Amino acid sequence: MKTALRLDKSESITIEGIEIPGGEVYVEPSLTATNGRVEPALVGQRKALFYAIYRYYLHSQKSQGNNVPHSAANPSPSHIGQAYPATSTSSTWSTQPVSQPQSGGNAAPLVEDELTSFSSSTNPARVDDYKIPVTPSEFKTARWLDKSESITLAGIEISGGKVYVGPSLTAANGGVEPSLIDPRKNVAKNGHYTERHTNYWPNYSDISPQARRAYLLWLADGRSAPDADIGYVFLYFYGLERRIILDILREKQAQDELPEIALELKRLYATYADGSNSFKMYCGQLIEIVDAANQSSRLYVEDLGDLPPSYGLPLPLRVAIGQAVRDGVPIPMRLALAWAERDPAISRKTPVQRCSDEFKKLFASEYAKAFGQGLKIAPNKTKIRLSYRPASGGFMGSTGVDMKFGDTPDVTALTAPVKKLQAVVDSCTKLLEPYSRYLARNPEGRHDLEAVLTLPLEFWPDTSRQAIGDIKLKVNNGLVVLKFKELFATFKATGELTKDKQQALASALEAGGIGIEPDVLGSNRASKPEDPLVLFQTNIRAQEIRDNPAYKVAKISVELAAAVAHADGDFSEAELNHLNLYIDKWNHLNIESRLRLKAYAQVLVNSSVALSSIKKKVELLDQQTREAIAAFAAAMVLADGVPLPEEVKLLEKIYLQLGLERTTAYSDIHAGHAVAKMPAQSPSVSAPGFTLDQSKIAALKESSDMIAQRLAAIFVEDTVPESAPAEIRAEHPQSNTILGLDESHSAFARLLVSRSTWERAELLDVAQDLNIMLDGALEKLNEASLDELDTTFTDGNDPIEINAEMIESLTQ
Repeated sequence: MKTALRLDKSESITIEGIEIPGGEVYVEPSLTATNGRVEPALVGQRKALFYAIYRYYLHSQKSQGNNVPHSAANPSPSHIGQAYPATSTSSTWSTQPVSQPQSGGNAAPLVEDELTSFSSSTNPARVDDYKIPVTPSEFKTARWLDKSESITLAGIEISGGKVYVGPSLTAANGGVEPSLIDPRKNVAKNGHYTERHTNYWPNYSDISPQARRAYLLWLADGRSAPDADIGYVFLYFYGLERRIILDILREKQAQDELPEIALELKRLYATYADGSNSFKMYCGQLIEIVDAANQSSRLYVEDLGDLPPSYGLPLPLRVAIGQAVRDGVPIPMRLALAWAERDPAISRKTPVQRCSDEFKKLFASEYAKAFGQGLKIAPNKTKIRLSYRPASGGFMGSTGVDMKFGDTPDVTALTAPVKKLQAVVDSCTKLLEPYSRYLARNPEGRHDLEAVLTLPLEFWPDTSRQAIGDIKLKVNNGLVVLKFKELFATFKATGELTKDKQQALASALEAGGIGIEPDVLGSNRASKPEDPLVLFQTNIRAQEIRDNPAYKVAKISVELAAAVAHADGDFSEAELNHLNLYIDKWNHLNIESRLRLKAYAQVLVNSSVALSSIKKKVELLDQQTREAIAAFAAAMVLADGVPLPEEVKLLEKIYLQLGLERTTAYSDIHAGHAVAKMPAQSPSVSAPGFTLDQSKIAALKESSDMIAQRLAAIFVEDTVPESAPAEIRAEHPQSNTILGLDESHSAFARLLVSRSTWERAELLDVAQDLNIMLDGALEKLNEASLDELDTTFTDGNDPIEINAEMIESLTQ
């Protein structure tokens, strides 16, 4: 404005950031009054703020319908002139709280606060008061409040410090510091931090009075309300950011505050990072800066504690690993685990997330197997460097923070170590998949035996591992005989004792150095709860013994001997001892194999063996092997010293099963290489068809060593053909397919017949594991079953029932 002019009521003007509506004012540069002096009503630079507030008050009063004195509603030049100390009319200043005028409409009201009261009047009987905020005496200059200080602004008490307060503070770029809380700024009566009143780069001096109130309320409420608008969080964050970068890192002031500010940043991150990617990035990076400020040169030997949040590898972890690489030290397991858990380049499937505790333990085991003391990495050229560009607009145009860490390599530039760690993670994931699937169906079943059995023994709960320890103490003193249901009760198992459950427990026991007979791991059938079992000490996996041809023939011999012992209806202790004596003489077998055979013999004491099951096992044995086995069975007829007709009759059947002449059984009993004679008074025992010669029987008993040697010679010569007996082939088939199905659908079918009923949700998991479509797979199984057995495999949709005939057919 080059000349003074009068604004009419439709015009408005903004002076010093204050918009004055309604016109009816004179605006400078100059205007002469009637007395020749400067027009008092002229709004000049000196008078703008006071007059604007005065007009603002009148406007709010009118909008409320309040009565306004004529002298105030229509101020005369002399009245307005008295607003300045330069006039002759008396004016007063005070710092006493003055009552708040009521406001209405869209006007932003002032609040009750420590304000300057401006009084102006030409009539001593009436004083008009108008309030202007002033800086509290303790904040004449801006300063940082520590955690022990508090402040009250606009009636809101804010404790805990960690903010800048004062009338003026220059930002890094020369402007006004955005985080500065200026007590002179107006604060509205209304405003809440759940509402957005700020722009992208909030500045306390520029935001609205409502936004200021919302921000102060958020500070007073603990700075932790999860539903707060992120703009207020950023405004507070700007102050922490400035304190770190300008006061601590650059000026080296208040170093002892750094740990406290670090904790505050991590608390803010935990509360607000998920709601704002921008805040997540800035806060996470600033945390890294703080953590990096006081790091040692050998961080890999220290406990990193809780790592800070970060998108990639947290800086302390990067530095620790880089220092280890620099020093030629293998990466310790704890750092490798943290790397595997935090690197976004490493895939972590559901089992890793769902079973995090078990994954950590399993990772330690698998990592040691793969790398011993740790993975060694050759130093790479890329070095660690950290840059931070502040979020605050007060740093806009200025540099941020750049940190270097000497010659410490940055392993995030490498791919080979990531691939190696991925292999370990994948190995752990595969081992955890059954456990994870069980937990998906049974979230509260973490300690159920069905869940525990899917884990390696070392990761079992303490109570289950204690049960294993108790059993191990018992088997160290000899064979332990009990029933299947009793064994499972030891582990507080519930539900059906399925084959899968029995095999899982047997595997776990074996891992703990405990063997079990019958060999459920090598069987296609599930034992019944009442079936006997024998536990014994072992250091060799059953698979290694089971696949030994010599052991296979020895096991057949034990089964035939047990059948003979059962012929009279009583497998006596004398017969068992006699059988064990023979087993002890089989020196061609190792001690572990002989102990397993003794345990099996103990099982057979209480369970009979069907000759029909033995027939298939011996079909492919050569003549010499069958004759040796037959001679061993003949010796068992004499085990208790009294051969009975029932035993001799059964021996005839055994010889026929072995493809030998019936008369050979008699000759083997009579034949013997006598080295001693029974007493002359020994009685003769008659049997149908022949009479036993007691002297020859005695000779045969004493020839047990020769029989054992004969069997041993056969085993050593490996006379068992490469193609195993029929039943052994059934246990270890060359092809895993059944019903003409492919491998995936055959595996699906075998799993189905392990139970009579399945929930559809369970089979969806199974189908996903086998990479097949559930409905298509069920249809294929039913078609194959109709073609092969003229009956369907399944029935129903949910639950899905398995045909009992199929279960019987495929589990035999």
